[in-house]
Amino acid sequence: MTWVKICGIKSYQEALWAIEVGADALGFVFVPTSKRYISPEEAAQITYPLPPTVKAVGVFLNEKPEQVAAIAQKCSLDIIQLHGQEKIEDYMKISLPIIKALSLSLEPSGNISLTNDESNDESNDESNDESKNQSNIQRNKLSAKSPSILTRAHGQPLTSSVPHKTSLDTPYEMDSTDLFAPARKLLAHYQSSPTHRPWGILLDAAIGKAVGGTGKTLPWHKEEFQKFIQEIKSIYIPLILAGGLSPENVQRAIHLTDPFGVDVSTGVEEQGRKSQRKIEEFIAKAKGHFI
Repeated sequence: MTWVKICGIKSYQEALWAIEVGADALGFVFVPTSKRYISPEEAAQITYPLPPTVKAVGVFLNEKPEQVAAIAQKCSLDIIQLHGQEKIEDYMKISLPIIKALSLSLEPSGNISLTNDESNDESNDESNDESKNQSNIQRNKLSAKSPSILTRAHGQPLTSSVPHKTSLDTPYEMDSTDLFAPARKLLAHYQSSPTHRPWGILLDAAIGKAVGGTGKTLPWHKEEFQKFIQEIKSIYIPLILAGGLSPENVQRAIHLTDPFGVDVSTGVEEQGRKSQRKIEEFIAKAKGHFI
């Protein structure tokens, strides 16, 4: 079944709604400028009693590695998700799986561009033995060819499948130029640096300065987008799809892209707050059920 993450959790009640209907992961946003921000103290109260099969994911934006490590320890995080221009190698010593978000900027003209390109700022420390050892340990534990081994202690392996086809929200249009060139450059960077690559890649939609959680739909049906998704899969990094997902379109999106997982926040909210009904519908449909 498709791995499902409900992001922007701000209360234990919201966490319970997601857990009770089969969420695989919960996202906690540690970005102070976000409307979904949660303090580490509040998040720790939610993550501490989580069952071992549910992953606690910390979402960060250009945060210093030391601060990320401190929050990860305080909140018992299982995964860290990076949404800015972070260099993966700077966070390897935290020894947690890393999801790197590629925020594709949706412009009114229809163009798409990468808003968080780290490939031009490569580290000069790749020869550092300690860094390589940490990276190799992480890769051995979390082989991208076998994403199902990402579990908490005593947890069950994660698997993925493709649910049935339904309607798709109308996305922004793209033109015929190579709008994915910056993102392709970043993928090439990961491919050429096998010890410094994320466990997973999350595709999200950005609008202006908002690099995620915009609720805008990516053009999954476009041929160029489909090609780009295959390029991600070709370097054996699990793909997590975000960007405008909702109970109404998630099955169609999964049918078109066959991702390892899906990530939602806005799509399961009503008037800016998590909706129990929408969470239930989203998870059921993402996992291939009709309700």
